[in-house]
Amino acid sequence: MYKVYVSRSACYYGGISLIAANSAAEANKKIERFKQSDIGNKCDSWGYTSVDEDDVLEGVYSENDGIIYSGIYYTG
Repeated sequence: MYKVYVSRSACYYGGISLIAANSAAEANKKIERFKQSDIGNKCDSWGYTSVDEDDVLEGVYSENDGIIYSGIYYTG
């Protein structure tokens, strides 16, 4: 299971994005790779911001690594 981090202002519509990683540093590497792969900003990747350990969601985990689209789990 991976920790879940919030990247605020991840799209131009004021939304957020979730990134699953073992640490904030790892999440930031995943964000940078996503930005580099998004030629022409077709997926709004330029809106992603870096995260730090304050951006982790407590009690929320994912089996998926990287940008999260589904498979989010909450604990009591």
